[in-house]
Amino acid sequence: MDKTLLHIKAFIAEEKQAIDESTHSILFTIPEIVDRSDEIVTAEAIYKAIIDKNTFAANPICLPCHQHRLEGGEPPCVGSWDVASAKQLKNAVNIRLNFAFQTKLGEAYWSNYSNKHMRAISIGFSSEESHVENKGGKQITVITLIELFEMSCVAVGCNQGALSKLKSVGEWQDFELSKEVENELRKIAEKIFEEKSAELRAEIEDLKTLIIPDSGELAELLLSGNDSESHTSAGKNKKSGQSTLTQILKVIEKHRSN
Repeated sequence: MDKTLLHIKAFIAEEKQAIDESTHSILFTIPEIVDRSDEIVTAEAIYKAIIDKNTFAANPICLPCHQHRLEGGEPPCVGSWDVASAKQLKNAVNIRLNFAFQTKLGEAYWSNYSNKHMRAISIGFSSEESHVENKGGKQITVITLIELFEMSCVAVGCNQGALSKLKSVGEWQDFELSKEVENELRKIAEKIFEEKSAELRAEIEDLKTLIIPDSGELAELLLSGNDSESHTSAGKNKKSGQSTLTQILKVIEKHRSN
């Protein structure tokens, strides 16, 4: 099976005690949903991935908008997922997020989520095992084993019609990015473009130096032998032109060797 990076979305649970002001924690629900690619991740697969002590459970950090590094150098940590609170339901998995309330970033996200200005999280994973089932006349890919990479706070849940897929390491397609990440990538691209443009301009100038000798020297060569009295026949013109061209080539070779 190809290595593929996918995203599914989850939201704040509808339970009355989902938002706990005393512990600054919120309960989220990750449902089984058939996406527009006709794929579904089972609740069992999600739950097993969350509690896996060798992968996700070893470092259950919650990132801001899938960002692993922030511009100011501050820790990119909204909080941590309470793996012990994870519970597998019939068609969903519940898990609580403990916000890093003692940090500015954690406090800011807590304020937005506790007031439900933000409600979604995005979950990045790869499919390890799956099979196809016929449901309602449709061929549905049922994913039964996943590798969970991270669960991130986002402004908008992952667009089901724009799942990000990684067919091989370094080959990303249709990746849904947050505005912050888009701006960061744009800055990097602009910087690279400027550097490459400067390098190209320098190479062009070097090429000019090799191909075009000193303008004064070239002018003398072009004007040499161009006296109108010496051009009384086509033969003389041809001979004079060949002589001038030979001298120009010699000058170019001299500049190349230098």
